[in-house]
Amino acid sequence: MRNLLVSGPDYVYSMAHRAIVNLVKNELVPYVVDCANTLDVYFLIREAEQNGLSSDHFLKSVRIARAFNPYQIVSIIKKIPSGVPGIILAPVSQLTDKNEGISYRESLKVLGLIGKVLKSRSRLLFVQHIPSRDGKLLDTLAGFIDFKVLLKGGVIMGRTIMPYSMSIELQRERLKKFRRSLRKEDREYLDEIFKYAKKHVQAGSYSAFPDPLIPIFLSAFIEQEKKIKELEEKVRKLENGLLI
Repeated sequence: MRNLLVSGPDYVYSMAHRAIVNLVKNELVPYVVDCANTLDVYFLIREAEQNGLSSDHFLKSVRIARAFNPYQIVSIIKKIPSGVPGIILAPVSQLTDKNEGISYRESLKVLGLIGKVLKSRSRLLFVQHIPSRDGKLLDTLAGFIDFKVLLKGGVIMGRTIMPYSMSIELQRERLKKFRRSLRKEDREYLDEIFKYAKKHVQAGSYSAFPDPLIPIFLSAFIEQEKKIKELEEKVRKLENGLLI
């Protein structure tokens, strides 16, 4: 995979947080660059624990850097080892922040420097909510990145390639209202469906279904079928034991 830009409403940051947890769960060490104070460590730890990771192990497995000015974004990205997954949160937000006092021309210069760095980098995920102003800067950044995903109302707009693991998180976000409407005791079963989907990431990626909910539900059916077979085998063994 080369580099990817995901932009959309603010919930793209929740998706990015879950992507960080998934990387650690798959025994990778992600580098996270927080450009506009969007990283929520408490949310990360909660997600990690829900995925069976201890907070100590998780925090030791993530490299986090805070960029306090636009030029630090460039220098930190340069320091991410080649081929190591990196997640850059809200890079354009800092460039459009009036408190930074950076001109439009200088913002373009910073994006140009990022573009030069990206020529020798891969596996970087840029996550940016759609800014209310200076949308052209986001378009400029997109021009340096191989794959682009624009989310609108939980739907992927335009032609693109999206990692299946991120598609899973997108569907979780789409079903948030549905989950809240469920009885409390039923919500955990919906959560289990997405856990099942993560067991079949390779198959989901390879199948490339237009609707990612299809492989998600198929993964759940497979895991449920396996559990049914295991229970049937246990019942058979118990019945045989009673008949002897």
